[in-house]
Amino acid sequence: MIKIIYGLILTLILTSYCSAQPFSLNQGGTNQQDYFSQISYENIMGKIIVSVTIKNKQYRFILDTGAPNGISKSLYNELKPQTLSKIPVVDQSGASDSILIVSMDSISIGGIVFNNIPTIVIENQIILDCFNTDGLIGSNMLRNSIVRFSSMDKTITLTDNKKKLLLNKTQSSELFLTPSQSNPYIWVKLKNKKKAREQLLFDSGMDDFYSLSLNHFKFFHGKNIISLNSQGLGSNTLGLHGIAKDTIQYRVSVPEMVINGANFRNLSIQTTSNYDSRIGSKLLDYGVVTVDYKNKRFYFEPFSIITNLDDKHFPISPTFIDEKLVVGIVWGKSYQNQITVGSSIIEINSENFENTKPCDFLTKLSPFQTLDRMQLILKDKGGVIKSIIIEKE
Repeated sequence: MIKIIYGLILTLILTSYCSAQPFSLNQGGTNQQDYFSQISYENIMGKIIVSVTIKNKQYRFILDTGAPNGISKSLYNELKPQTLSKIPVVDQSGASDSILIVSMDSISIGGIVFNNIPTIVIENQIILDCFNTDGLIGSNMLRNSIVRFSSMDKTITLTDNKKKLLLNKTQSSELFLTPSQSNPYIWVKLKNKKKAREQLLFDSGMDDFYSLSLNHFKFFHGKNIISLNSQGLGSNTLGLHGIAKDTIQYRVSVPEMVINGANFRNLSIQTTSNYDSRIGSKLLDYGVVTVDYKNKRFYFEPFSIITNLDDKHFPISPTFIDEKLVVGIVWGKSYQNQITVGSSIIEINSENFENTKPCDFLTKLSPFQTLDRMQLILKDKGGVIKSIIIEKE
């Protein structure tokens, strides 16, 4: 799951292995000790892009803590690395397939060399292509390191010695790592009429703040922890194996979330078909994050103790089908008889969007992010064209 181009969630994330599959991606590493490197990164629409060196050549990789190491099919064809395995996987949209795993002999980031890292070969590489990148740096490669994200100066600090960082233990909590690929999970507190805790995947590859899984939604809604705002049928999620099936999704509000003592108030969020709830790279806008894989601690140093999010949303969410911009989800009852899921979005405020490509939405601010009101020209599957005005609610 991406994020988030408003309503368009495109994430390359390996969320589940077949339960009978014994293969672990937690192999390989670095022989260097007491290392410390500060690396500049480029932030494009929430994607954290760093430079890596492979066989004396520079490549652009997305640092994605919610995924394993990955390379594009084109880079696989160029390097021809050793094959380790081919395993069944389920992506964040719920689609299943199999995926090739290879061994990367050497990857250098910030002068730190990692050897023999299991790496998936990404067949559907729309995100990599759109961001002009060649692969992913994932949690299985970082599992014995400490990774500090600072949005103030757009740097990532990579070390194996926590004494080299000024860390405040009072702003930390326990970190949980998955056994197969070391995905990092944290606990946060949710407050409404009642209080609860939720375990979230810290997913730096998701360019949103908070994404609530359908499974967690059912539990928290039943316990009056979250408030239901609206629901819609459809899909705006694309995973490793393609577009997700249409499901009932929900928009909900949470009065307060607490992360290591920092308060986020008036959250308005959308559910996801993913198995996990997640917190994404948008968190970096509000403080310094340190993922201490080595000692299993998560640090968050907020720029402000209290942050009011108070987001508003349009009553539709867009997606792409066959590279055409369409209505992915219609929210609430007000527009269900006026807008049909799957209708092509022809114009937005008199600007033609018929030839808009997914990369245009992924790498640039879209009207769904920058506008509060828009006039749409839509064409439904039967060819009927209509004009409608929508506003953020």
